[in-house]
Amino acid sequence: MADHRCDASQIEQRYLDGSRRVLCYHSSESVPLLFARDMYELARLITGRLFEWASDNPTGLVLLDTGRILQHVAAFMQERSGLEKRSLKHIRLVQGLEFVTRQGYQPVRSRLVELFLNGETFDPDHAVLLDTSAVDLLDLEPERRRIRREDGTRSHRRRAEALERLEGVARRHAQLIADAGGIGFCVSEIGPNGMILGNEVGVRMNDARVTSVPRDAADRFLGRYRLVHHVDGRRRVPTVTLGPQVLSTEAGAVSIVAATDASGLEHLEDCLYAPTDSEYPARSFAPKGSGRVYTLSSAAPLLRTRYLETVEVEEPLGEQRMQQCVIDISLATGRPVSELAERDYEANPLGVRLLQRSDFGMHPLNTMTLEGLHSRLSGGLRRINDAVILHLEPLPHSAIMALAPWITRLQGSSSIQQAVAVLRSAPYDVPEEQMLDLTIRMLGGLHDDRLGLKSMQRLGYFDEGRPDYRSRDAWTFLDGLARKSEAFKDVGRLRRLLRNLHEVYGADSVGDVQVRVEALIRHFEDVDHLHVEAADIRHLRSLQQEWSSDCLWTSFGCRGRDVQYFGGTAVAGQLGETLRSLRPDIVTLPLDVDGSGPAPLFETLTEVFPVLADYQASRRSTEPTWPGLRIVGYRMPGTTGTPIEADVFIPVSIADLAAIRASIVEVAGLPEDYVRMIEQTVLEQYGVVSEALGAGFLRNHEHDELRSAVGMAFLHDRPLDDILAGRASWDEFASTPRSGMT
Repeated sequence: MADHRCDASQIEQRYLDGSRRVLCYHSSESVPLLFARDMYELARLITGRLFEWASDNPTGLVLLDTGRILQHVAAFMQERSGLEKRSLKHIRLVQGLEFVTRQGYQPVRSRLVELFLNGETFDPDHAVLLDTSAVDLLDLEPERRRIRREDGTRSHRRRAEALERLEGVARRHAQLIADAGGIGFCVSEIGPNGMILGNEVGVRMNDARVTSVPRDAADRFLGRYRLVHHVDGRRRVPTVTLGPQVLSTEAGAVSIVAATDASGLEHLEDCLYAPTDSEYPARSFAPKGSGRVYTLSSAAPLLRTRYLETVEVEEPLGEQRMQQCVIDISLATGRPVSELAERDYEANPLGVRLLQRSDFGMHPLNTMTLEGLHSRLSGGLRRINDAVILHLEPLPHSAIMALAPWITRLQGSSSIQQAVAVLRSAPYDVPEEQMLDLTIRMLGGLHDDRLGLKSMQRLGYFDEGRPDYRSRDAWTFLDGLARKSEAFKDVGRLRRLLRNLHEVYGADSVGDVQVRVEALIRHFEDVDHLHVEAADIRHLRSLQQEWSSDCLWTSFGCRGRDVQYFGGTAVAGQLGETLRSLRPDIVTLPLDVDGSGPAPLFETLTEVFPVLADYQASRRSTEPTWPGLRIVGYRMPGTTGTPIEADVFIPVSIADLAAIRASIVEVAGLPEDYVRMIEQTVLEQYGVVSEALGAGFLRNHEHDELRSAVGMAFLHDRPLDDILAGRASWDEFASTPRSGMT
């Protein structure tokens, strides 16, 4: 397969010189790839290339996608000098950004909003900001709706209203788009809350995206889009696009795609390997080397033959990369690592490259890989004693869903203290149908004696200084769950609702509560997804989400006072105070491996790690013998990891899966889809380990936990120092001279 060399820009060449790679692409592809070591380096590279491009095209057109990587790009843009920023003043910018979500929360991409709206970098007179947040596709996709079931007439009416609103957005933006230079606008992605995101320039709708929208809605919307598309030929301007949803086929356009996760790369593969004369030309980049894909080295295995290129570069192969290659060869041949022979390596292109590049022969490679797998299994069986553990949960229930098997093992030790800090980095809300059911139950329970509202007031039930009553709510509900008693469960959850009504509305008499509950019932019976909810409703739903978390963590043995909720703009200060008072030895949190987590997680981790570093430095100054903070990290639930990226394998038994199902479905009241997602992940990960070690290895192991395992949870377990050291490449790249940019 022939390789084609491409001309690199100055910024690209500086990066390539540092990584000892060349910019090329295979003859079966239409665009070259450039691999970055981590997310921060990738963002730095994109930022430098954007400024470089703007200096050559001062009146060009920029389209930015709404992906996670742009939050770092925005931060790096703000670091630039005033002289450099002026080069972007006359750039025509088009941005599809949800400034306000469906529930009316503050924008999660604060850096982007600040960058685009304050005029510091981009001139608002030249920018078109497409606010697509008002269009809610939940009504267009009945299987994804979270409102209670309705009769067909009402459902069809809402569907028609939402579709009309969707077309209205296209009509309103059509003239703005034309005035900005003739940019085609279409649905390119459905966000986590069912919002329309994205914008495209001169390209047709990618059919992979149409599947996210009902066909009739897509066809009607595309009719509007094609009218806008024809405007593109009136004025041609130099164009640069960033993001997998904004690919350009225009001659002279520069398409830079920052693809970092499996979802983005899956759609990107169509563009990389589709011939230029394919049925969907939007899948192909502009030819002759003007297209670029910037992605992560760790994401390379998702891109077919591109995995080989990461092995053939001249930089030394680390042990982890070599072990992953051996495991991949094992899975490809269907033979366990211990039985791999030289012929297996020679029959596999990856094996041939590996033997050529590494200083090891076949037997040392097999031995090293087996020792690594055995070490990770042993780490998962190791018990923890005499430790204080703080679970940081930046997304709803993420820690429980990822760490349940590990947390279950901690319950057997009396020397373990656990606490939880729930960081509200993403909207926390309870579905409307649950809120409606709860308020109806409350109305029925106000007039009997099971709630005892007057005695609750007499005992100081609503006093903030009595957290034991909050715990009693959760334990009463769990007792009812164990007894299969709806009456007990109602006492627990309705008392918590009373507490929340008191906090939000100050309602403390039976009459006040009844009036408020009746108003809430009317609201949730006729909820309109197309309008932003009032602040008091959002606050109440957020408090009810806390109730769900309280019950979930209580079922795993945590006390009510050990579960805290941080929100607003002072998360760093609240977290720092908790660290100083609790003095944890271990902190658990999601690690955004390959950008697998949602956008709010990105901002949260950026804010959390400096606080953890400050706490570690402060404690070491008073306890010189303290070994330092350890981080137990996990991928976001539903994303399957590789064995080598993890430090420990936690065996998951049938009993563990049953406990997880009970906690998530019965205690937290979440859909069974969450459980199936977790089950699929741990089963797939078990399959990889089992195949690499041989089918009989785990079943005949001397340890009963491994014999009974049906799944594997992959976790990171490493010192905070190691994680912070991994960010050195970002700082190093950030401080290098910006050739061609000054």
